[in-house]
Amino acid sequence: MNRADTAYRRLRREILEGVLPPGTPLPEVESAERLGVSRTPVREALGRLAGESLVEVSPRRAARVARWRPEMQQEILDLRVVLESHAAELAAGSIGPDDLATLEQLCDEGDAVVAASTVDLVAFAENARVFHLALAAATGRPRLEAMVHGLLDVPAVAARYSAFRPEDFVRSAAHHHELVEALRAGNAPWAGHLMRAHILAARAAMRIDGHGDATDEAESSGPGEPAG
Repeated sequence: MNRADTAYRRLRREILEGVLPPGTPLPEVESAERLGVSRTPVREALGRLAGESLVEVSPRRAARVARWRPEMQQEILDLRVVLESHAAELAAGSIGPDDLATLEQLCDEGDAVVAASTVDLVAFAENARVFHLALAAATGRPRLEAMVHGLLDVPAVAARYSAFRPEDFVRSAAHHHELVEALRAGNAPWAGHLMRAHILAARAAMRIDGHGDATDEAESSGPGEPAG
């Protein structure tokens, strides 16, 4: 791994875990000194993070951690409820053994993350993202898969997991197991309802209400300014 990759991975993790909250300045010189690299790898890392909407870069001032308004988070979750519940229904009617095996493996990996004494937020978010992407891919509908992919690739959604309590992680992992059972049974209504409940439960755990507002607790918990 080169120095730019190292700087990118470290900054990305610090943003997602809330070590660097929204609005935090990221001047190249100070960031390079803190990370123990030169300015060039930091500049490259910041460019990559800007491409992921995690960092805002301005030509006249230092880069800073991006801010995401609560209403943007709400819109993303609302769209996920509609698209992913539909995807779950479609997948229930077409999923094959290989896709089921992939989802089962992801469930087991998610269980291992949740079982740790301290949940790794980045690992949990990545496992959830890959699970939902795999389910969307099982529909055999490329356009639907692409739309779900676009919603799940908003990194600041993952950052909202900093508001989760221990029981929220456990419930989310259990929902994934239930979704696999519904898909295996070929029960489209069951799968669709489960997915809808799963995303709505995640929204509640992230402290985002139905009006696109986040509670003070969530606002203070980390970089959750934009899945389950």
